Amino acid sequence: MYIIVIVNDRISYKLAKELSKEGHKICILNYENTSIQEAKNPLNIQYNQTKDLDCEQLFKAGIENADALFAYTTDDNLNLSISIIAKKLFNLPRIISRLNNPSKGKIYDKLNIAYINMEDEEIQESKNILFKK
Repeated sequence: MYIIVIVNDRISYKLAKELSKEGHKICILNYENTSIQEAKNPLNIQYNQTKDLDCEQLFKAGIENADALFAYTTDDNLNLSISIIAKKLFNLPRIISRLNNPSKGKIYDKLNIAYINMEDEEIQESKNILFKK
């Protein structure tokens, strides 16, 4: 599967690495974070550094051939915008967005865009560790 992962922190980069290890072809669009240089590795990862995330960058990443896209930045508005573009303009079948502010979940629901609520995930993981589930 060819997957585009838009990253700007270690969490989103780690997702890209894990997907690559599972055999997927990955394109990282590293948005405004020059500290993630370790993405250039022997795994099956194409790496693009960008300060402007727009349709041109998505074309460079090969969105027209992508099977999925993860909009996993720390900016909910950017994640939503990219998800809408991927869905409406490119008819991408699988889009998952990272949601940092749970109050915006209703917008994603109305647009039928899948999302991971990072706050809920962190709370659940904390409880799992505490209670050793």
